[in-house]
Amino acid sequence: MMVLPEAPRTGETVVCFEPVEKGGAAEMRFEGLGYVLVRLLAMPLADGALREIRIFAHSPAQGRQLVNVAVLTEARGAKDPRRLMVFQDARTVRLVRTAFGVHRVTDDKEQVFNYLTPNRRYFYRRVTPPSQR
Repeated sequence: MMVLPEAPRTGETVVCFEPVEKGGAAEMRFEGLGYVLVRLLAMPLADGALREIRIFAHSPAQGRQLVNVAVLTEARGAKDPRRLMVFQDARTVRLVRTAFGVHRVTDDKEQVFNYLTPNRRYFYRRVTPPSQR
């Protein structure tokens, strides 16, 4: 890990994993009933070697907040092992002042999940309007 205090801030954190020749590696594993159902019914999630994680967050004092997480893996036993998962969470937040305090109120929320293989893109989007919270 390198810390560069003089570098301009990007709001992004990147963690890279080098392949380990013999003995071990960082692995991404999907376990549990929920993941089994997703594998069978929705998308072919694949366990594999973890190569990179990128996290980006932007949160102004008020307004649209964004968190973006990208995970790059290599699936075991696949002809083309590249896999990419991207999760995005965006919401509009405002402060409401009352006589007894200050509260954060979420006006809208959207979550997007993408899973990319060399031949396909799997996509899920969920939007929650304020009335359903």
